[in-house]
Parts: sequence; structure tokens; C-alpha cells
Amino acid sequence: MLLFFYFYLSPLSSLQNEYRSVNGNIKSIKIKYITPSYKKAKIVFEKINSEYEIKMEGKRIVEEAEKKNGEEIVNYRKYSYITTPQGISAYCSQKIDEERKSEEKSIEYLCERYIKKISEIKIEKIKDGTAFKTYFLIKKEKSDDVLIYDMDDNFMEKEIYNYGEQGELKEKITYNDLGDMIYRVSYESPSKLLRYIKTYNSNNNIIDIMKEERRIDGTLRKKIFTKYTFSGNLDSRVETFYNERGIKEEEKYYDSNEMIYKNYVFEYETDEKGNWIKEFKYLKKEGNKKFLETIVVREIVY
Repeated sequence: MLLFFYFYLSPLSSLQNEYRSVNGNIKSIKIKYITPSYKKAKIVFEKINSEYEIKMEGKRIVEEAEKKNGEEIVNYRKYSYITTPQGISAYCSQKIDEERKSEEKSIEYLCERYIKKISEIKIEKIKDGTAFKTYFLIKKEKSDDVLIYDMDDNFMEKEIYNYGEQGELKEKITYNDLGDMIYRVSYESPSKLLRYIKTYNSNNNIIDIMKEERRIDGTLRKKIFTKYTFSGNLDSRVETFYNERGIKEEEKYYDSNEMIYKNYVFEYETDEKGNWIKEFKYLKKEGNKKFLETIVVREIVY
């Protein structure tokens, strides 16, 4: 079965998961979103709109922080992982003792029922050290269950990841604390060069579809992200094109009438390891003109 990826993604923003993608192992990465301005007819990069930083241990995120205007921290998370049977048993014993004293039964019930099936516990803490969320990973033969509890140890959500015969992810289903489905995501691969990621709401109506196209060598060539209205009609579409190294080159935005209303192209500066450290986003204008709209700077520590 594939490595259970959920524990290593950022909960602060799905956008960050794309921008923190690098080749090789890293200790940390700082991402700055900058709006260019002009001084004395020269372009300057002084205005930092937001900043995002993560620290890693191997493949795991252990700390992340998000700032606005380059100063104020608006989001902060710190993570710890319990992966050994002894550590999981000790954590569960502590929680059982705490809940018996307070007459709570949520995690006590989970630990007593699944203690031998819990393969990992992830604890998400906020800035003052309070456990904000706790994730319990329960591995089964062809699926993984993740049970999520809030800061008061109340059950919040359950996520089920279903896998195919080769260990490939086929489906993710999220349920609320009452057992009602919130949404479902299906992963369909008609061939090695094509994959569809389809998201459905609680009524099993399609919300969006991500189509991924790859080259013969397996590198990502194109993504098409399509959003739908509640009634199932087209809402919008974004086409993203990538070069042979998997770096984004162009984005086209379409409205509900399938008319293009924005077209962006991207240029990059890279480091000695081939990872980009500056991304320049240009809005294409008529007559092959382009206007620099935003810059993303990445400071990578290997």
C-alpha cells in the first residue's frame, strides 16, 4: 500500500502544498508572496503580502507558520507524531486515565476498541502548545481510516481512504461527527498518462474535476480544473501547462461560457539543485505584451 500521505500535507492551505514541492530532502522552506512596485522607474520587490514557512524532519512537517504583510503571524501549527506501538499504548493509557476522571468517553472508546490497529497518531498544536487536533491512523487491508478529534477530545470527522489492488488511492470519503458524508473524492486512472480526480458533495453531486495529463516519460504535462454549479452546470475552468521538469509555464482561466478571461505565463530562477527560487507571474496582454503581477520567492534550506 502507498505511504499514507494525509499526515504530511499542510492543513493551513492547499495552495502551499503545491508551492512547497521540491526535488530532494529539505530542512525548511520559506515562501514569500510579493507584489512588485516601481521606484524611480525601476521595479522593486519590497511589499510582502504574505509569508509561509515550514520545517521538516524527513518527509514530515513538524512546524509551519503563516504571516500577513510580512510581520503578523496569523496561523501557526506544530506537529508531533507517535509511531511506535509502545508510544501509542502509552498515549492511549494516558488519555483513558484522563477521561475516566472527567467521565468523558470519546478517545477512551477509540483506544480500547482499536489499540492494536492504530498505527500512527499525529498531534497538531497551536502557538501556546495546546493540542488543537489529534489524528488517529487506523490501517486496514485495503483502506486507511483517520479519526479526527478536537482540542477537547471530541470526535470531529472520519476520513476513509480506499486503495486498489496495486496500492493506488482510489477514493477518499469524509464523514462528520454524526456519520453523515460531507464529501467524496474519487481517483480514476484510465491509463498511466491520464488521471481524473472528482469531488462530490454530500448529495453526491459533482463539485469539481481535476484532469491530469502526463507525457510518455511520466512527467506532468497539463492540468484542467473544472468547477460546477450546484445545478451541475459549468462554473469555471483553469488549464495549467507544465514543462518537462514539471514546472508551471502557463495558466488559462475560462468563465462559465468557456470564454478565456485571464492568461498567465510564468518565468523562473532556479538554484544549483534545479529547484526554482523565484517565480514571476505575468498577465498576458494583446500584442504579446505582458504585465508582471506577482512574484513568489522560495528560500530553501537543504
